Amino acid sequence: MNKLSYAHMMKELAPVNLAYLPEIGFSVLRNITLLSVEPCLKYKCYLDGYRLNCLFVEFDNVYQEAVGGDDRLFAPGVHCIFLVLNLDSLSAGLSRRFPGLTVQEIENEKERVCSYIDDVLAGIRQQTSAMILWAGFEHPVYPATGILDAQQEHSQSSVITDLNNYVRSRLRQMDAAYFLDTSMILSRVGADHFYDYRYWHIGKAPYSRAALQEVAAEVIKYLRPVMGKTRKCLV
Repeated sequence: MNKLSYAHMMKELAPVNLAYLPEIGFSVLRNITLLSVEPCLKYKCYLDGYRLNCLFVEFDNVYQEAVGGDDRLFAPGVHCIFLVLNLDSLSAGLSRRFPGLTVQEIENEKERVCSYIDDVLAGIRQQTSAMILWAGFEHPVYPATGILDAQQEHSQSSVITDLNNYVRSRLRQMDAAYFLDTSMILSRVGADHFYDYRYWHIGKAPYSRAALQEVAAEVIKYLRPVMGKTRKCLV
């Protein structure tokens, strides 16, 4: 994806009549501020000949929306449900307070998060057959226990790997459900450019604009089959 500024993307989109383009419905459930990804997604869809209708539901209301239901989220015109759950907001114990947890407390917290994942996925699938795209938990750039993390059996990094593997396993059991590897995107962008801690403290928005452009580019790879943009080559 071209690294265009937000201003450039909006300038290109402003004079365009998108109403004539076929629509892609895209619902976002998240526990962080993620609104700034929308222009990137809309611009990329426009380049592919589609109009993105992006719906952000209530901030940090993922469980209630998934399990309780929301007609806007799961309307027939919604083609993809995108989930972005920040581990710091979902489990402060596994994120910020990890060194103070016992092995049993770590296992209990992992079980709680896995149960949460099960409930959210089951709640969504009961209400829609749309594609589910789950952004994985990033591995910590600076593990809570420092260099000991690589030496410990129950390390913070291994716990996050276990959680991501659990999400993957649950998604594999469902139709049209996929895992977006956020740690892979982090490695591409680099930690110094992936996070913007100023906005994390101001408004729970951890990702930089460079990161959001890469996230959008990765999301579009999953939307292209929905948009009929895949190609087959018979030899």
